[in-house]
Amino acid sequence: CEPVEFRADQDRRVETRCLWDPGHLHLRFHVRTGATFTPRALRPLERVFAHDRASDAVSFYLQGDPRAQAIGDHGGRPGDVRVVLGLFDDEGRVRPAAIAFHTAWTGAGASPQSYQTPVGSAHFAHVGELAGAVLGGSADADGKGYVVSVTIPRAAIPGLPELSPELRTTVDFEATFGGHAKVWWASTDGSASRETFDEPTEARLYPGAWAPAEFAAPAGGGMVLRHWLICGPFGGPGAERFCWDPAPGMKDEVRAFFDKAVYPPDVGPFAAHALFSGEQIAGYWKPASEVRWQPAEIEPVDARLKLGEGGAQVWFASAWIHADAATAVQFIVHGMPQALIRLTLDDRKLFDDKLTTEVGIAWMSATVPATLTPGWHRVQLRIFDWGYGAARAGLAIAAPLEKLWGIGCSGRPPQ
Repeated sequence: CEPVEFRADQDRRVETRCLWDPGHLHLRFHVRTGATFTPRALRPLERVFAHDRASDAVSFYLQGDPRAQAIGDHGGRPGDVRVVLGLFDDEGRVRPAAIAFHTAWTGAGASPQSYQTPVGSAHFAHVGELAGAVLGGSADADGKGYVVSVTIPRAAIPGLPELSPELRTTVDFEATFGGHAKVWWASTDGSASRETFDEPTEARLYPGAWAPAEFAAPAGGGMVLRHWLICGPFGGPGAERFCWDPAPGMKDEVRAFFDKAVYPPDVGPFAAHALFSGEQIAGYWKPASEVRWQPAEIEPVDARLKLGEGGAQVWFASAWIHADAATAVQFIVHGMPQALIRLTLDDRKLFDDKLTTEVGIAWMSATVPATLTPGWHRVQLRIFDWGYGAARAGLAIAAPLEKLWGIGCSGRPPQ
């Protein structure tokens, strides 16, 4: 997923990644503190954010009840929750913790908390460690930051509806560095306070500052495989007479040459650390002593990899798919005009042809049905083109959303 980033300055910054499934929110924070990170005392829990603790912590804010009406102050609506996360010293043991501050509470064991000074007050129906949270975390290798992750069960947020692409609510993120540098991701109405010398002000939720949130999911275009291992270019004796954009009189020759050529990735077995050298990697391009599998990511605002710098050469791309259960899917093969793409699943050929459905300018696709059995599978694309320059190819998986939750993708072989 794409990160959410915000910062106090160049050295003190936060990168947040957010994922979801129907029953959980998954958050990961990487915090760079700009100075040596020292875990502070976790207890008492209700003061984990307070300025006099000099803590480094992050907060996640969520409107748990999207239908709740604003109550006219900065304290929050019924169902609003703040979750403070970090690495803390729990009586001599450093561990990740998630402390929830609930504006409303219907569960057992309520632990209400109020904060009051001459400046004002803030009240919560329940403050405590987030029920059912799964946590992870560690300090950075250089000691100047930390990572903390949390999986939040939907049931831990009273009133939160089932998570789905139809859900609309609001969220925010905030970080405190050393107890006294407070920075927000969003301050939509300008109300989010950065004050760190008054506990009620520090505790309030400021829901008017939060930003709209959607729960994105693959739509008509399917779940795009973003990360791959790629290998190429491959050519061989005779490929030196071609060029990056073959002329009309050369196109049929290019197609026939590469269509019948066979290279090691065509026949397997797959080996991530394999090296390929010799005349099989020679062509009109600058000579290389060897080629190997390299990690690659699809182009921005695209579903395809950019492979090499010209046409008339063969490239391979491999990725891995895991299915929890037997699942019927549609593979959407993405490519380009004047190109041949071969799709294999576990070395079994599923598609080997030109693409016929036009997606956009110089962008073609085809749909191929398949059934994934439980476990890991390797998909491989083989592509070459005889026009339009560098080859572009990619793959997406289409299935009902409830089926896609049981499918995972990786750009690396499973360990």
